[in-house]
Amino acid sequence: MNYNRKKSMNSPELTVTKCGTGINKPNTKHTHIDIKTIGYPGQGLHSFQSTPILENLHNHFSMLSLKLGDSEDFKPPLITLTPITEDQLIKDTVPTNTYSKGNSGSTHQLLYKIFKADAKLIRSVLESSGFFYTESHSWNLLWSGSSPQEFLYEDLNPYQKINHFPSSNELTRKDKLCINMTNMQEKYSKEAYDFIPETYVLPEGFPILFNRFNSDKKNIWIVKPANSSQGRGIFLVDSIQNVPLDEMCVISKYIDDPYLINGLKFDIRLYVCVTSFEPLRVYLYEEGLTRFASEKYVNEFKDNKFIHLTNYSVNKKNENFVQNANAKDDGVGHKWSLTALMKYFKEKNIDVDGLWQKIYDLVIKSVLSIESQVVEASKRLNLHRNNCFNLFGFDVIVDSSLKPWLLEVNLSPSMATESPLDFYIKSNLLTDTFNLIGIHMKPARKVMGYKTCTRLTAPKLKNSPYLVPKLPKKHYSSKKVQEILRETLDEYSRKKGFLRLYPCKNGHVYDQYFTQARPINKIINSVLFDENTDLKILESPSSMKPLPIYNKANKKLSVDNSIDTKSIKTSKDTKLILNGDDLLIEYLQRVIRILKDKNEIQIPAGVKVALERFSSHFTWKMQESSEVNIAKKLENRIQEMLSRKRSVKLQQRYKNWGKTLKSEAIHEFSDEEVSEMLLNCNKDLALELINFLFEGDGVLLTLKAIKLRPNPGVKRVKTPVFFKEYRAQTVPKRPNTSVRLKFVF
Repeated sequence: MNYNRKKSMNSPELTVTKCGTGINKPNTKHTHIDIKTIGYPGQGLHSFQSTPILENLHNHFSMLSLKLGDSEDFKPPLITLTPITEDQLIKDTVPTNTYSKGNSGSTHQLLYKIFKADAKLIRSVLESSGFFYTESHSWNLLWSGSSPQEFLYEDLNPYQKINHFPSSNELTRKDKLCINMTNMQEKYSKEAYDFIPETYVLPEGFPILFNRFNSDKKNIWIVKPANSSQGRGIFLVDSIQNVPLDEMCVISKYIDDPYLINGLKFDIRLYVCVTSFEPLRVYLYEEGLTRFASEKYVNEFKDNKFIHLTNYSVNKKNENFVQNANAKDDGVGHKWSLTALMKYFKEKNIDVDGLWQKIYDLVIKSVLSIESQVVEASKRLNLHRNNCFNLFGFDVIVDSSLKPWLLEVNLSPSMATESPLDFYIKSNLLTDTFNLIGIHMKPARKVMGYKTCTRLTAPKLKNSPYLVPKLPKKHYSSKKVQEILRETLDEYSRKKGFLRLYPCKNGHVYDQYFTQARPINKIINSVLFDENTDLKILESPSSMKPLPIYNKANKKLSVDNSIDTKSIKTSKDTKLILNGDDLLIEYLQRVIRILKDKNEIQIPAGVKVALERFSSHFTWKMQESSEVNIAKKLENRIQEMLSRKRSVKLQQRYKNWGKTLKSEAIHEFSDEEVSEMLLNCNKDLALELINFLFEGDGVLLTLKAIKLRPNPGVKRVKTPVFFKEYRAQTVPKRPNTSVRLKFVF
């Protein structure tokens, strides 16, 4: 590339540095990110980086593949797609706004469906490799341009692929992104999630925003609609009077010290592919886009979008905009490749390693912020672990001190090809994505029919009162562990232009950010990156040892052979069993006593939110009106649990227990001991529900620690809904389905 050619006045050059000071500020490195075992983006497409460290790692993976051998299960053949040229680009469009659930009469084994998307490039890549378009539900691949409705996930066989996970818009809707990130900041500290600008959801967050405006002299904020893209509806405000209150939107602190090239602001479009959430597998594409504003940056002129916005769809309308005319002549115009940007950074002696460590960490933690929602939704819809994938578009800006900030995440990043550079990067991106996820030929009708029947009947059978409830699996079978490891290794061998961010070396650092412990992630990280791991782990079920619990008399509580029960011996040497229901009921009864004794208005907002989310979860059949106080709601939940236990006749299993003796025994435990037993008695079933009660120190211990005034019957005053409390309003309502999660540990 020739970087010395003459450019237009407003076209970014490779010789002008950033605006502002602080380029030499020390940056804290994320040392747990071993970038040498992951690789470097921006080195050129399909650069096939080879270092001694990567070669040793690949040799280790090859050895593991040999030990695992081939899968015993039959799988249809995989399809390998090839890149296309510009003359293969399809020009016509097909109607994609309707969907039929009918079966296909096609004899073709490679079928795809487009839904609500203008996907000429996607169609071109698929059809050049032998795929045929179908209007039926019998596709190999469904590409949806928006968050799919639940009916699209119905009746899928294990080899059908859809390009969005359920609930993945929790990361891509700007209001939900804000809520989830704030939740993670509250749970793990702002320092752990310091890569997103201060953001509020309007109009609910206006009271806090009002105080921030009055306390900060630098009041430049950027307003974005909650669910839009391509720069639509975005504007800057510097006065509280201009903040909109009549529509759902988000307002963020404006990054007013961006790193500049030739005086122009820019952001980076990164392509992140998540192929599985359980186990978690996250990839970053080695090539991306650098998008420049088309007029020189100044803090004034807040109404000039060509200065402050970097969106291509906005700046292409400016007469100063310079379009890339040749993919090989990169580093020219207002859109570069990621490779051109990295070359520029290296010429300026910028710490590229430190920058990528922060970006890798940013991507992994962002995905983890929605991990529990996606896994829960996938289980509820009875999806196979390989049914879905997501190609996200992460938009990142770098400030003058080289700190990356996450601006937003796109659910369906644009695949428009208005320049040769766009076509070159995006066509290879799609080809590599389809090869990475592994698209299989259409399986035989017999296999598909069997799977469909199973999926249709399983939710109904799950709640049948005539069936003995099946206790949840606590372990992965060795065969399943081997199969998942085999899939992980095979997928890595197909990554081509992708870099795998997770699983990764030192992946245990991220264990704390999972809402629920995922043993399979621990196993995969250990086997892949710890050469001292005993591979006998593949020959026996994995297990998580329960933590020891002690009672007041310092008597250790043993774990009974039955799943999810705690056994204790009383002074009369009578063995009693405490299951999850017993502990949760006792826990809730103690919370209720405190709530009734205290003034509810003084209860911390975080505790209110946690209890509301717990009581309004779709697990519960009863859904009260907002006028019912939280103590009454919790009492109703206890009655529902007792009713469920009776309906499935669990008392027959425990018919020899002494109820009075058992009640006396559990009352002897302190609040701390009850909390610890409840938190550790079950790590799989209904964990999301339990976790609502255990943010921070837990609801019970938090209430116990706060000295509130007694409740003298004070008249309630409606308080403003602040941003932290907004989450309570976004809890999903109970779905219109007959499926009920049996809350039995």
